[in-house]
Amino acid sequence: MLIALLFTTSMLVICSLVQVFGSVWAVTLANRFYQRSRKRTLAKTITVAITTTMLMLTAIVQVALWAVLLNQSGQLPDFTTAFYFSSVNFSTLGYGDIMLTDNWRLAGPQEALNGMLMFGVSGATAYAVFNRIFFDKDNQH
Repeated sequence: MLIALLFTTSMLVICSLVQVFGSVWAVTLANRFYQRSRKRTLAKTITVAITTTMLMLTAIVQVALWAVLLNQSGQLPDFTTAFYFSSVNFSTLGYGDIMLTDNWRLAGPQEALNGMLMFGVSGATAYAVFNRIFFDKDNQH
């Protein structure tokens, strides 16, 4: 159980880094596009699309990382099953139709905690971008 806890805690750190880099990348791309655009209404729409797409991709990467860990540790038979299991846990849906061994059973709640935190960071990132493009006085064109 301690080895599993070490791996899953390491995954929490890795996913936090992925989220930070993904959020910064999303904001940077959205900001670059928005600043270069001349048609502000269209630019706002595309900026929102860029931001949400990048944040969704960041979440998918994190789910895939968890899936690789669970598959490579022998907890789940193949990547497809592991990705499904990780998607259910990361999104905190928690069907419970797939169970891990006793030594790894804390991986599910840890992944759910990771997902909740990262969705919160994504929401805050999206809010910051939306607030800037829709309510910043310098951007009211």
